[in-house]
Amino acid sequence: MSKLTEKQKKDYIAGGYNNCPHCKSTEINSSYSKKDDDWVECNVECDACGEEWTDVYLLADVQI
Repeated sequence: MSKLTEKQKKDYIAGGYNNCPHCKSTEINSSYSKKDDDWVECNVECDACGEEWTDVYLLADVQI
C-alpha cells in the first residue's frame, strides 16, 4: 500500500470516492466495518492496479 499525496487525497474526495486515487479506475471494491459509534472504516481495493487503501468516515451530524 503506497502513501497518497495530499493532492491525491483531495482529488479522491472531490471526485466522490468513485475513482482509484492511484490509477483513476472506477473498478474499485469496498467493505465496511463498524469501529465505533461515531466512525466507520471502509477497506477499498482497486481491481485495475491492485492498490489498497482505507477510507475513514466520521459521523459529524444527523439531519431529519
